[in-house]
Amino acid sequence: MATRDRESIAGSCDIDPERLLKVAVANYEDVILDLHEMRASLRASESYSEAEFRRVVTMVSRSVQTVYDERKRLDDFWKRQAGAGDDGSFDMEAARAEIGRRLDRIRSAQDAGDLPR
Repeated sequence: MATRDRESIAGSCDIDPERLLKVAVANYEDVILDLHEMRASLRASESYSEAEFRRVVTMVSRSVQTVYDERKRLDDFWKRQAGAGDDGSFDMEAARAEIGRRLDRIRSAQDAGDLPR
């Protein structure tokens, strides 16, 4: 990863969350495909003993599961960021409250003469 990219991800407040999500998803997909190819290659290989083969396939399978677990955590995080409830539903009450707060700010800005009518 380029230094500029690392600095941008680590220290910037203007990160585009959608772009970051797309990058993360693409990375998860790449890892899953690589692990799938590795497992297929191991199965086709005859240079491993039965015990060693099982050990390596188990490690690859655990790696695949870890990637899936991390992907689920990422999905859950983005759902929470978007205002979805624990069951994945959209929290209408929270949305109404946020809309109300924003409308109140607009109204008070208009009353103060900050915004043209």
